[in-house]
Amino acid sequence: MEKRRRSHHVLTWKIAFYLLIGLAASNAVFYLVMSRPLGGSYARALYILKDTRDTSLGQAAAICLALFVMFSALVFVASLLMSHRVSGPVYRFEKTAESLRGGDFSVDVRLRRLDEMSDVAEEMDKAVKAVRARLAKADALAEELGREAVRLEKAAASGPGADRAMAEALPRMSDGLREIRETVNRFRV
Repeated sequence: MEKRRRSHHVLTWKIAFYLLIGLAASNAVFYLVMSRPLGGSYARALYILKDTRDTSLGQAAAICLALFVMFSALVFVASLLMSHRVSGPVYRFEKTAESLRGGDFSVDVRLRRLDEMSDVAEEMDKAVKAVRARLAKADALAEELGREAVRLEKAAASGPGADRAMAEALPRMSDGLREIRETVNRFRV
């Protein structure tokens, strides 16, 4: 849970960083274009301000529009790149879940180096490895039970004083063993 929160915070900070960089760049460009010295006297300052209002407001509007378009394009590209870093892992999780649902436990979640949700992928891989280990253990147990069933069948068939209950229990044991194997064989490990 802590890793998931950290991943969410990192993504939030990345977005905030890109927004601040864009805002700082647009302010810097606007300042450089619009800065004019006001002169040494009050009358000169009024004249420059009036001239700025009359001539530069159109330029300022055009600059603001151009900055808005450039900033919007930058945000669009950044959001597109970041969305691929999120949607790519979601797609991989879906494909991995389909494989697991189909019984293929040999899959791992493979993400690109800069993708988000790598901590979730690690946890999913750990869970799949744990299931693989349990399935391998169940398969080994089924093999052992199979050898034991063969041994008991031979002992029951060879001895004239073999217990009838043991002979009746062996087919049930074999049927149960067959069911365990069928269940285990549905998974590819």
